[in-house]
Amino acid sequence: AALPLAQHPAKQRRSPAAAAAPDLLRAARRAPSRAAARPPRTAAQRAVLGGVAQELALVSAYIGTDVGVFTFTELAGKGYARPALMCVSAFLSFVLGAGVSWLLQGREGWRRAVLPRYWAGLLPVSGLFCLGTWCTLNAVTKLSPVCVKVLFQMKLPLTVVLSMLLLRRRYTFLQLQAINNIFLAVTAFTVLRLGDIGSLFAPGASSTLSTAALGFIHAGLAVVCNVLGSLLAERALKDNGVPFYTTVAQVKVGEACVAFVLLCLVPGAPLPLASFLQNPSLMFSGFGEPVWMLSAFLIGDGWMSALVVKQLSSVVKALAKCLSLIVLYLSSLLIVRSESFSLPQFLLALLVASTTQSFTYASMLKKREDPRLQKPQTDAERTKLEEVFREHDRDGQGFVQPSEIPEMCDELGAHVKPERLKAEMQDLELDKSSRVGLKEFEAFWSSTPGCGGYSRLVLLLRSLRLAVLRPDRG
Repeated sequence: AALPLAQHPAKQRRSPAAAAAPDLLRAARRAPSRAAARPPRTAAQRAVLGGVAQELALVSAYIGTDVGVFTFTELAGKGYARPALMCVSAFLSFVLGAGVSWLLQGREGWRRAVLPRYWAGLLPVSGLFCLGTWCTLNAVTKLSPVCVKVLFQMKLPLTVVLSMLLLRRRYTFLQLQAINNIFLAVTAFTVLRLGDIGSLFAPGASSTLSTAALGFIHAGLAVVCNVLGSLLAERALKDNGVPFYTTVAQVKVGEACVAFVLLCLVPGAPLPLASFLQNPSLMFSGFGEPVWMLSAFLIGDGWMSALVVKQLSSVVKALAKCLSLIVLYLSSLLIVRSESFSLPQFLLALLVASTTQSFTYASMLKKREDPRLQKPQTDAERTKLEEVFREHDRDGQGFVQPSEIPEMCDELGAHVKPERLKAEMQDLELDKSSRVGLKEFEAFWSSTPGCGGYSRLVLLLRSLRLAVLRPDRG
């Protein structure tokens, strides 16, 4: 007898998994495995990954040396002559730079690093950096590493103000708003940590200033000296065609000379010249293990700062400063135990780092240049721009060198001075790019006043409208 339909072997209902199994097997036969489908990394991808790894290593080393300087300044105490430490560190850095110049460039590199006629012009930069280091060492011993590090975040607002006044650089509304927040956050942290700042300088029973007041003054002087020195050194590190290691050697030999003047020649010097000539080893009095470690970190910090200025963008550098502040706070709290935990101070320190990151984000937006801030071009203007770009794209790879951009803008009829044009390129960090594509050049041309962009007044009004009236889309 025939089986019922529900019990017939060929007609029994199969489970969903069993029904889908043949389809999955057929799909597996048709499709290659995931490992086989994944193409190998190209040389360009490997180069990008290698560049990211190098950048991370550079940032980590920069943070480590920066934190080490502040930490060992506190551990070294006061039993040594600070100008002697600065002189030794600067001289060893100079020897290192001169040696690298000799190895890589031969006799000519060594001459450029050593002969005074090459480094005498950098003495103002050396003097400012040397005074900044001296003020930093004094400020840390009178306050604390974390407090001084927070105060040093005022470098960013001061740099912006001086760049606007001296270099005529322009900043977006978001950047200026972030700078204002940094100023307020640092001020709030200082008031919370030191109390009323005005009371520090109020006349009291003693005619001398308090230790906190002296530390505050030294921190302020260190900020001013470092910012001015950085602005003066920026051109030396980028535009003179000298390798950065030779430039570092030139700056460091000047720092060694200025530190020696502070050590032996100024009134009230810790080691008068007669005593130094009689027994030069006196300059090493009080040099214990923490002092030598501080010297090593000073050498490393000087070289890492030069590498960061030369190799990294201002965005990465600002992020590194934020991370160094947080790492220093945690190190002082958990490892060195020189700080006691205070929730308001901790939150304000995080606020300072956060507002610095806000400036970083605003700088990234400016670097990309919002298309709504670019003036629309006609077909004739776009055709002319592409023709000029192809003329300078000599190898036909679709890129031009950043050094060719001023000449290209001149051929396109730009009405802007070369100094101003270079400042605009630095704002977008085109001067740090190894090559510039057509889209990058179009964005630069159509957003730069005096080239193909809006006038400064119209650009300012459009920036304010995008950032304030429509912040969700600006």
